[in-house]
Amino acid sequence: MTDSDANNTERSLELSRPLAVLDVQSTGLDSSNARLVKLSVLKVDPDGSEYAKSVLVNPEIPIPPGATQVHGISDLDVMGKPVFKAYARALAEHLAGCDLAGFGIERFGLPLLLAEFERNGVEFSTDGVAVVDAMTVFHRLEPRNLNSAYARFVGG
Repeated sequence: MTDSDANNTERSLELSRPLAVLDVQSTGLDSSNARLVKLSVLKVDPDGSEYAKSVLVNPEIPIPPGATQVHGISDLDVMGKPVFKAYARALAEHLAGCDLAGFGIERFGLPLLLAEFERNGVEFSTDGVAVVDAMTVFHRLEPRNLNSAYARFVGG
């Protein structure tokens, strides 16, 4: 198979449950203290239908300049936007019964989302939910360690 054949090969994922792909932007890196400033969700049902939504969220605390440098969202961007509580119940219902995926979701995105649900008194359980972290998959395929670096750059 040539590279062009690989690029033209359609790949599909057979789902037995809905899959929600999450992307979160926040005020910081500590999921217990950070607040959401942007949440994007792509939900794919087993029949292939897709639902995408992205919202800016007023975190009710200042967005540090370092966070703005990362995601480009400032206090002015979220001024007058709804707070997370305005979305929390509907989001929990939208995600109920879904498996979850995202980049860095295991260490950051999901803990942040769970903390936001808890802060707002909305129950959301991940019991029985499969979580696929694209960052974990990438790091397994492209290890970042001395042996990998040696093999790639020195030829071992």
